[in-house]
Amino acid sequence: MRVLTDRVVNYFPMSVATSLAIEGLVGVGLDGNGSVKKTPNRTKEFEKVWINVRTLIRNVIGSVSDRSIESIRPDHIAFTVMEDIGAIEEALKVYGPHLKLQLYYCEYRFIQRSFPNALLREPSTVKQKTYNEVSERAWNFTRTLIQDSEYAFKNYMKTIEGNYMEKVLMLSHFPIDLLSYKQFRELSLLESHTGAIKTRPYWYTKLYNGKDLSIIPFNELTLQVYGDNETFRPTSIKLRRLLTDIAISNKWSYLTTVDKIRYNLNSIKDPVSKEELKKYL
Repeated sequence: MRVLTDRVVNYFPMSVATSLAIEGLVGVGLDGNGSVKKTPNRTKEFEKVWINVRTLIRNVIGSVSDRSIESIRPDHIAFTVMEDIGAIEEALKVYGPHLKLQLYYCEYRFIQRSFPNALLREPSTVKQKTYNEVSERAWNFTRTLIQDSEYAFKNYMKTIEGNYMEKVLMLSHFPIDLLSYKQFRELSLLESHTGAIKTRPYWYTKLYNGKDLSIIPFNELTLQVYGDNETFRPTSIKLRRLLTDIAISNKWSYLTTVDKIRYNLNSIKDPVSKEELKKYL
């Protein structure tokens, strides 16, 4: 077994982006000067923490960013992911012993069938293609290790299926995973790097260039129209501006329903743009 011992870590002995997320959850970490800082422990707000293994793999690769990705062996990534999972488990035992850990991996198969009109992101550069290849090979090793472990693990082919009774915190860099919020009693997002915990009113920040889209509800339509950084490319600037104008004039919020959105889209005078937007519903 070979763990990437040269990776950057933080307060907890795990890849830095993952550590920053856990620090934000449990309320203890390091400040910019390397001194211990404390913030409120928020573990009691949740019953389970769901962690996307894809995100753990990404964070491991990102923690050795001074090395070329071609030089990192996929099996070493996998062993490092398992070490990070063990460190997460230990941190939760100390700071949130009631909080259950649920690992998951989604294949996102048939995504074009589920979103037939969406503009999907595909790796285009050599670096992107190499990253995809290395991360997929790392996943193949990681899957075997997880399946041989005692960790709770779910592997989804298409979409996430949750427990309607659970209040869940999800660590994932795939905004599409947030569409599963109806599968849970309550779902919040835990961000890598920042450690921020974002409830549904703040998911607009996961849309592409979303920091100024606070009135935009997060749903299948807006995710496809505005896009994100992982799965969907944004549509034309014309359509995005039109949808933003509709949202402003009709005082949308994160609670705006699909029925209201559909009703408001009927006010669009340009029939081509109207149908173009409706096809994403």
